[in-house]
Amino acid sequence: MIVFDKVTYRYHYEQFDIFKQLSFSLTEDVNTILCGEQGGKSSICKLLCNQIAPQSGTVTIDGIQCNENVDNGVLWLPSKPTFFERRSVLFNIAYPLQVRKVAKLQRDIIAKQLAEQFGLPADTKVSKLTPQQKRTLAIARGLTVERKVVLFDDFFNDKQQLQQTLQLFPETTKVILTSHASLATGHTVVIDCGECIFQGDASKAVDACQGIVGIIKE
Repeated sequence: MIVFDKVTYRYHYEQFDIFKQLSFSLTEDVNTILCGEQGGKSSICKLLCNQIAPQSGTVTIDGIQCNENVDNGVLWLPSKPTFFERRSVLFNIAYPLQVRKVAKLQRDIIAKQLAEQFGLPADTKVSKLTPQQKRTLAIARGLTVERKVVLFDDFFNDKQQLQQTLQLFPETTKVILTSHASLATGHTVVIDCGECIFQGDASKAVDACQGIVGIIKE
């Protein structure tokens, strides 16, 4: 379970708090965080990935507080993933294994299997891929290492793509961060002006979004 407990955060270059005593919890299955544009989706991801720390309050995963010096098993999939653009698809898929010092033969086998599974051109440079192929590559790369949590940050264009992708991560806590109310599924949290104003079933979340700037209802 993921818990945000009275989290306050302000970027040093801002004059206001992104989050104000933000509190909510997420289940161990499928969750959605709904908020408008510039509503803090990426900041939530950074907190969970230990890239930033709150000025006050705590963020915990399975009861363990997020810490800058610990790999807490979180995979962050943003709308525009970052790659080694001039290296091959295979190199990029295998990179998390290389960082973890997995033997080259083993990581090459895993990377080739994933490239084939997702229909990716193994020896092609990433710079030549389409945006959709790059998202597929991000998923393939993410599957090389076991994860506790997967964060989908404005990652999906439609519900079918969403459901197909969630099935690839059956044993993880899945969190969809989006401004599109139509993509809400599972346990849903609605955030407005840095505060949680609703948490519950996705079917009831749309009503809680009324009047929130930046949330798309269609």
